[in-house]
Parts: sequence; C-alpha cells; structure tokens
Amino acid sequence: MKRQKREFEADDIYNLPGFLRIEVIDGEIYTDAWTVLEIDEDVFKIPATENRHIKYKLSIVEIEE
Repeated sequence: MKRQKREFEADDIYNLPGFLRIEVIDGEIYTDAWTVLEIDEDVFKIPATENRHIKYKLSIVEIEE
C-alpha cells in the first residue's frame, strides 16, 4: 500500500467521499499497491450532507510504466 503525505484526524476521514477505498493507520491514509491518492484539501473543509450535495472530480495525475 502507498501512503498519502498528510496527518489525518478522525473528522477528516468522515469528510472523505464514501466511494474512496482507503485505510487509515496511525493517522496516515493508505490505498492499494497500484494506486496513489492525492486529495485536495477542500475535500476536508466542506463535507457532503443531506442538504449539501458535492460533485467530485477524479483525475489521473501521472502514469508510471
């Protein structure tokens, strides 16, 4: 698994969209061995709610071969 370079707090994790497949261990986010996840800081600031719907954009940043 690969790591995201940010210390995560419990409230941060609840603000992430539910479709992300992640694991948090000791304040670090992990994805599968083939994926590196870059999360925009605004995702943590504005959580989706029943009354506030958010549209996320998933993009490819880099492809290594």
